[in-house]
Amino acid sequence: MSEAFLKNPLALFDVKGKSAIITGASGAFGALAAKVLAGAGANVVLAASKADELKKVAAECQALGAKAEIIALRPSSEENCDKIVKAAVD
Repeated sequence: MSEAFLKNPLALFDVKGKSAIITGASGAFGALAAKVLAGAGANVVLAASKADELKKVAAECQALGAKAEIIALRPSSEENCDKIVKAAVD
């Protein structure tokens, strides 16, 4: 195992080019998490039941340079969770 992170521990927190799933992304905390991750270089998959609110958050994330995918589902079932994860993988 490489121990390169010991010379640069901040690399452990580098999210550039990674994909993040944010559930509850239409709420205050979820929207803030999405924008912080987008600003740090992550691509975001925004999940919540309020599609109109998700569109606003997605636009803000895109303005920060992120790719933003909207999926208007709550992670309330295995099927919904599978769809959310599939959106992130795609």
